[in-house]
Amino acid sequence: MENRQENYLELPENVLENAVLPSNLPSKISIYPTKDGSNTLRNPLLNDTYHSRDGAVAEALHVYVGAGLAHTLAKKPQIRLLEIGFGTGLNALMSLQYVQNQVENEINKTNTTFSVHYVGLEPAPLDYGLVKELGYIEKINAHRLETHFRMMHECENEAEIELSENFFFQKEQTQLAKFATKNLFDLVYFDAFAPRVQPELWTIDALAHLHQQMNTQGIMVTYCAKGQFKRDLRAIGFEVERLPAPKGRQEMTRAVKI
Repeated sequence: MENRQENYLELPENVLENAVLPSNLPSKISIYPTKDGSNTLRNPLLNDTYHSRDGAVAEALHVYVGAGLAHTLAKKPQIRLLEIGFGTGLNALMSLQYVQNQVENEINKTNTTFSVHYVGLEPAPLDYGLVKELGYIEKINAHRLETHFRMMHECENEAEIELSENFFFQKEQTQLAKFATKNLFDLVYFDAFAPRVQPELWTIDALAHLHQQMNTQGIMVTYCAKGQFKRDLRAIGFEVERLPAPKGRQEMTRAVKI
């Protein structure tokens, strides 16, 4: 493990509720520098980080925005997007930035109207003061979206807010197993903690439940490329693609509901 300096911040109370901390782990969440120069958070309860240690921004851009959002919008410019694990909000922030850039980019001469309705599930929301310390606004040069990023974290539970005329945002403080909707999704960011620390989210039953929340031809993207995970996806009714991963990993997964 590389040498690093960790800044410790208190975990939100709802994260620590009823938790028994292992004696060898700190009781405070820590800022963890990743290899691309961006920061993530390390959760001491799970002994895992919120993003790839090889690069938080690189992972968000490659796995979720690139292989997920850009790929989906190229086929269907009005979509509903579900994220499993809103967490720090980095994926949502970079998605908003991408949509805004697409709308404003001069190469978009086709009069295409982009629209993204985003829903993020997060059982244990983080305080924005903690997230701000990560420096994402500065890292990705999204200063004009700083107020939007704060709104993502501080909006009321289950209330949809209009961050722009092209991007609508909603956050729900719930678990995947308790979430169901009649408004199916075209794209899913599956960004849960790793299977070794949060196995309940990677079971075939959990994945089947997620499958039910998606439209036919809906796309799911994730950093995980484990063999059993991909076999379970195929068994449920996904067509699975193996794609190159960001630096530090061999591959990622994109799955299409068929």
